[in-house]
Amino acid sequence: MNDEKKNQYFSGNTNSFNVSNSYNSGGTFRRNGKPYPFPPGGFDLEKLLSELPGMTAQGMPKPGIQPNLNGQNIINGVIVPGGGPSKVSSAEKPQWKMNVEIGHGTFGMVFVEQVEVQRHGATESELWAVKRIPKGVASFPADRYMEEIALLGALKQNELFVKFIKHTEDSHHVYIAMEYLPLGDMSQSFKDKYKWGEHDAHVVIEQLIMGVAIMHKENIAHRDLKPENVFLWLPDPAQPVLRVKIGDFGTSKRVPVNNNTTFLNTTTGTCSYMAPEVDGNDTQSTYTRKVDVWALGCILYRALTGEVPFQSRQDVWMYSMGIKSPLAGVENIGLSQEAIDFLGATLQPKPRDRPSAEECLKLPWIINKPSSPHFRIREDLHKRLKTRQAEDLAKMQEKIDRAT
Repeated sequence: MNDEKKNQYFSGNTNSFNVSNSYNSGGTFRRNGKPYPFPPGGFDLEKLLSELPGMTAQGMPKPGIQPNLNGQNIINGVIVPGGGPSKVSSAEKPQWKMNVEIGHGTFGMVFVEQVEVQRHGATESELWAVKRIPKGVASFPADRYMEEIALLGALKQNELFVKFIKHTEDSHHVYIAMEYLPLGDMSQSFKDKYKWGEHDAHVVIEQLIMGVAIMHKENIAHRDLKPENVFLWLPDPAQPVLRVKIGDFGTSKRVPVNNNTTFLNTTTGTCSYMAPEVDGNDTQSTYTRKVDVWALGCILYRALTGEVPFQSRQDVWMYSMGIKSPLAGVENIGLSQEAIDFLGATLQPKPRDRPSAEECLKLPWIINKPSSPHFRIREDLHKRLKTRQAEDLAKMQEKIDRAT
């Protein structure tokens, strides 16, 4: 982004910035009493997205920039995300084998299926992740999984989200088929206490913010953002380009538009990434889409430090009261001031003091340091992820072959 474009975002025209009076009324936001400058000026999400490297206004990759994103990606002879349009062969309806489980949760299990698809006139094998949700569960009624399907459908053309392929159902279960990402989710990179450098964390967070901003523009609140729902993949394993996809919309909800202040009141989410305003002990507590921004701050903190910022709801309460702050130590690990300020902004205890996802895109850590060129990561992380992606895909293919 050139200086002329930067200047238009830092023009000093606070009157044109479309935020509520309760947020940033003085052109600053505060963390523990410390004011930070906030870029004023008009804001256009599609315009800003189109100016970020490798993305169009709809959050799609620009043609010719992302390696193999618009062509076939074949690893070990198996097609993985990024290929052209595909469809299940009309001669054979898929019957899910459910032989290779890769995950399970409160409301379902996820399996990998190898499916024959027609692409560009040829039949090829493709791996899908299929989520099986039981019907008739009182705590997970039909309208809930149908809402998940609707949200996946609304976002399926966007490269920042796990691609929804189709859904089927029988008398006992609903099946949601999605693309399979062999590298898995971000939490797997923390298993050996690996700490991401600021540059590599920036590559992930920048894409996540764009994805969350697009979700919120579509009036969708995720409500359970965490590393386990952030999926990583290398479009071309030979290149150090890391792409990020948001997944698992089982707790997401479409909400009406009301300047980021439409209230939700269902307690959901994961404790370590749950915003202060989401109180599990208070069924009357309300919150807004800004809970997703808080979760982004928690994900960034864990990537940089190797630890979650809050172990319990008591930790969150103590932080909200100014008694104990996990941010006290981040200034001593070699981060830039812009990164520290970004953490402070996203982890504002009060929602009115916390920027929206759109506003996060204008914070200095994002606008002054676009991930360039094209979401490239450092060589050490690329080597780790490249090795893991190849190993995971080989192991998965072996499991599928054994189960066949």
